[in-house]
Amino acid sequence: MGNPAYPPPMPGPWGFLTSGYFVGLVIMAFILNRIQNIVVPPRRPHAFRHHDSQRRRRPVSIGRALLGLIFPLDFSSARTRLLLRVPSLYFLAKAVAIWITLLAQSQDSSLFTRLAILQPIGEWVAQKSIEDVCWYTFMSTCLTLCIGTLTTGLEGLNINESAPFNLFAFAFQLYVESASHPAHEKESALPERPNPHHIITILLPLLQLVVLHCLEIQHRWSRYRLAFSTAGGLFAVLHFHYVVWFSPIPYPLTTYAARVVETIMLSVISITVVLNVLTQLLSEGAVTRPLFAHSALMPRPEEDFNVALFRIGTASMEATAVAGLGNEVGGVTSARQMDMLLAYKREIVHGELDIDRSGVSDISPAYEQRGKKRIVKKGFANEISNVKVKAASTDFWMNTVLNVAWQKHLVTFVVSAWHATKRLWSAAMAKARGRGMERARPPSVVLLHGPAFGAKSEESEDVDPYERFLRGESVSDDEDDFEPEDERTPESDTSDQEEAGTDTDEGADAEWREEVQLYADLASDVTSAPVLLAHIAGSPSSPLTRRGYRRLVSGPRRTPSDADEWDDFVLERRQATRSAGRDEELLSENARTCVICTVEPRDIICWPCRCLALCDDCRNNLASRSSASKHACPCCRRSVEGYSKIYIP
Repeated sequence: MGNPAYPPPMPGPWGFLTSGYFVGLVIMAFILNRIQNIVVPPRRPHAFRHHDSQRRRRPVSIGRALLGLIFPLDFSSARTRLLLRVPSLYFLAKAVAIWITLLAQSQDSSLFTRLAILQPIGEWVAQKSIEDVCWYTFMSTCLTLCIGTLTTGLEGLNINESAPFNLFAFAFQLYVESASHPAHEKESALPERPNPHHIITILLPLLQLVVLHCLEIQHRWSRYRLAFSTAGGLFAVLHFHYVVWFSPIPYPLTTYAARVVETIMLSVISITVVLNVLTQLLSEGAVTRPLFAHSALMPRPEEDFNVALFRIGTASMEATAVAGLGNEVGGVTSARQMDMLLAYKREIVHGELDIDRSGVSDISPAYEQRGKKRIVKKGFANEISNVKVKAASTDFWMNTVLNVAWQKHLVTFVVSAWHATKRLWSAAMAKARGRGMERARPPSVVLLHGPAFGAKSEESEDVDPYERFLRGESVSDDEDDFEPEDERTPESDTSDQEEAGTDTDEGADAEWREEVQLYADLASDVTSAPVLLAHIAGSPSSPLTRRGYRRLVSGPRRTPSDADEWDDFVLERRQATRSAGRDEELLSENARTCVICTVEPRDIICWPCRCLALCDDCRNNLASRSSASKHACPCCRRSVEGYSKIYIP
């Protein structure tokens, strides 16, 4: 029996799932997840920790003394951050140099042989296969992401808003290139090199990763993140369109979809901006309104190009002036004084504060709204009434591997585009069915004729007097208008049946008046005693009026003045101060201690409930006993999202 025939390796995406690149992605996801959850900087500054280590140091060996000179590290120093990133920068720069050399060799293979300075580099790269170059690039990228995440976690920086490197797409692209150029196909001195456009699609994200990794060395360099990422993103889009429209070589399919989406977003943003500017110039003569409706939609310098592009593109798709609050209809004129006062009504909006491990990450100051004018409060006038705990995102590792942030923004944009398409389709269908013409017609006026309206009034007035008596309503027999006999309309010649009907109606009216008089006598208010008392207590010199009677019954009323209100306020504050002083005297020392151990003073504030109830030792004990989802305040039992420690100088 012959040797069994082994099946060929699975090509394409199925081969990627069995390759080392996919295994590396799984390992990277696990490592980044553990770094994100375990690596947390201490709350105490470096100077205090270094002083404590010096104070606790005893006579030790030379090795321990040398270690004491190095550790603990000061992560606020740019030199420390640079030293930690030196290994990753070395391997990453080496990978970039290899790909630049491959790009030059793909254009002119004799370039490195003509120049003596570049000849050693060309020979060194020529000996490497594409498989080795792609795998080395993947390992360098993984090392860079691990070191970047580790140092960022040790520094305690907020990495929630930054879009990380898309490692999954980059690994798949490297796998496709390595599978397309196996090492055993070419045995010549200079192996076959990839297409130059394929090399550019690999080199662009690699250069962007190098730049962003260098920007993390200095904190003030982070504001250039958007500028560098925008330059790289726009160059990638321009390269995509050049290859598609002017080059006979096809564009790589691994990044084709991403470039198409970015092109659509840029087109939507450009159309929105052009239409907005054109509308304002033609109607007002100048651009006076924001192009994207709100300044919060504008990208921040610390953001990535893709995140800013998707947010502005989504806002452009949702921009509309024919629906909702953007639909301006005819104005309403009101000259009432009350409306003018309401327009200038003062409204105070308290500030908000976002706090995370690194401290206060964002603060919204309080302001006073006076009509259209907003006055920002500062200093002690800035009351912070809402404190939000902003925890570090634990899905950063997944964001790094799969670029979930990019996908979330893509889904948001697709949903907005779907809603806009539905609105357009509904308007088109309504126009086709003639609904638009019907809505444009003026509303018809319906005239209420006398007989119809009078019949409704008679039905509402023709109510049984007994039912009105039971409901407590006033029953009187003089509700009808008086009509003298000589002004009534003369009767016309009618039949005997009409005369009989008239006699019957007159008899019914007489019975109804008699019944009304009876119920009116029964429903009369018995108020003789209060009226008699009022006459006796009143002044005999003047008659008792209705206003005087109400004053006697309700008691004297005093019109408050500014002085009286101020006196009442002062009296109230004095009473509150005296009661507070008595309460403080009654409070014992236990009221200021921890509610759990009742020994240590309270120095931990729980967020967002703002309860000051724990000491740091009890807080640490509670944190170690259960998971974070089960942490609750010992006073109000609300879930605890974070805490702050009070430092008393």
